[in-house]
Order: sequence, then structure tokens, then C-alpha cells
Amino acid sequence: LLCWETGLHISPPKMSVSLLLVGMNGNGKSSTGNSILGKKVFTPRGSNASGKEEILAGSSIIDDKEIRVIEGPGIGETNVNDPEDVKLTLSHVKDAMLLGAGGFNAVIFLLRYGVRFTKQEKDTLSMIKAIFGENVIKDYCVIAMSFGDTFDSDRAENNMSFELWCENQKGDVKNLFDECGHRYVLFNNKSTDQWALRIQRDMLLSIVDKLQPINGPYSLNDYDKAEPGRRRLLVSSKLQLLEEENQKVVDNINET
Repeated sequence: LLCWETGLHISPPKMSVSLLLVGMNGNGKSSTGNSILGKKVFTPRGSNASGKEEILAGSSIIDDKEIRVIEGPGIGETNVNDPEDVKLTLSHVKDAMLLGAGGFNAVIFLLRYGVRFTKQEKDTLSMIKAIFGENVIKDYCVIAMSFGDTFDSDRAENNMSFELWCENQKGDVKNLFDECGHRYVLFNNKSTDQWALRIQRDMLLSIVDKLQPINGPYSLNDYDKAEPGRRRLLVSSKLQLLEEENQKVVDNINET
């Protein structure tokens, strides 16, 4: 590999890691992606974004390893009752698969510390499973808990570690942590401490590395096997739309 700026030959990285970031808009996908890469590549979309923006990817060479991050669509913002919206989300997911060079070493699911785990979060998880396969959370998912700065402020008062906080969770959050094998990392994306930023990134990459001997990367073959789930998702959206249209007809008849 030739570096054109210096004219020097540079050895290519010995390893590469590809990560897909998923979750609701506003949960910190962009900021966490930037923290992982150590530079600003993604622009935060905010919780009111439509989820219809183009899929972007960025990469960095860190410790002789190429880190590639793909920011997935705002799956949680998809209107599952609108076939066109579902088609658009599935199209964006396919784009993300192609940007990942045919696969990912891990799916990073973004949760936001300090807010309730809502029905919309549960629906987002269900949709992720429908798109990528029922076992994607169990086999490939790592939870990235964003807004670590808020957690740090709370910890100053209660002196509770992030690990203990995770162990104390109940209900749907506990079920999610159990399903993903308690693979979670706290991210403070507002920190200016380079050492702290490196530690949280290294923790994430260490967890991802441990996944590989067990399951290998999530591949295009895995994605193809999940096709029935995506078809069911699309059929369900069409049925819901048909039911709504039929109800409108009934309502119009009743009004006449």
C-alpha cells in the first residue's frame, strides 16, 4: 500500500472489524460511531429524524486494525403499518449489508441511559429480529449504552458502577441483557478525555473479538436465511393497510 502524501509504503492493517449500529434515532448512533472511530464521521440525526436518510459508513486504523462502522437506519421510526415505509427500511438495511462488505462482526444496539425502555424500544428489537433473524440478539448483539455523561453524574451521587446498575435491572431491560449474554458497554460521547474514550472503545472491541470464535461474522448467508422474517414483516404491513382501508369503507357506509 503506497501513501501518496509521503511516498512511503505502508503495510495494510492485519485485521478488520465491521460493526453495524442499530437502534432508534436519538439514542446516540452517530455520536457513538464517532467515538468508536475516534473522529467525526456521522452527524447526529436526533429523535425526530425520519430514519430515511442515506446509510453512511466510516473507518479508522487503530492499533493495526481497521475499524469499520456502518450507521444503520432508524429502524424504530419505521411505520410497520405502511408497506412503502417497510420497503424503504429493508432497502436501507440491504445498503448497510453491502457497505459492510457482506457482513458484520457484531450488531451494536444503542440504548439511551436515563430514559424508560418503552414499547417502541421493544418493537424496534422485534423488527431487528424480523430483519436479521430471530437469534441475532443472542448471537451477535452488543449493547452500547449512550449518555454515559448522565450516568457519571448519577454515579457521583450513588457510587454505583455501570456493571452493578446493569445487574440491578428488571423486566424488559433485564430480559434484553440476558438475551445478549450481558454484553454491554457504557459510552460517554461527550468526554474530552482521550484515555477514557479509548477505554470504552477497547472494551467494546474486546467483547466483539470474543464473539468471533463462537459465531463468526454475521454474513450475507445469515441475512439470506432471515428472508422469511422480512417477507412476514412486509405481508403484515400490507394486511394492516388493507384492514384500515376496509374499516374506512365500513365507516363511510355507516355514515350514509
